Amino acid sequence: MSKAIEGVQPCIDFAHLHARVGDGTINTYEEWSAVLKAYQKALGKKALKRLHIHLSGIEYGPKGEKNHLALADSDFKIDDLFRALKDFGCPGRIL
Repeated sequence: MSKAIEGVQPCIDFAHLHARVGDGTINTYEEWSAVLKAYQKALGKKALKRLHIHLSGIEYGPKGEKNHLALADSDFKIDDLFRALKDFGCPGRIL
């Protein structure tokens, strides 16, 4: 939709990307960088300047998300994500 309709931008839900596989992956600087590279490849570098992000801690199991948690109560590596966002020059909103 973002490619087809001017002004439509996705919301990147980093918490759900982390929980989706159910094994704690997608939680390192390298993995977050790969997500941002894919986003940039799909929508262009300019799209990284207008990010809309959902972020929370998350409890997950083999089938993915169980429930949301406070970041401090989760295994989410927030520093790795923030470092990747900084290195890719990503301003935006985090909800």
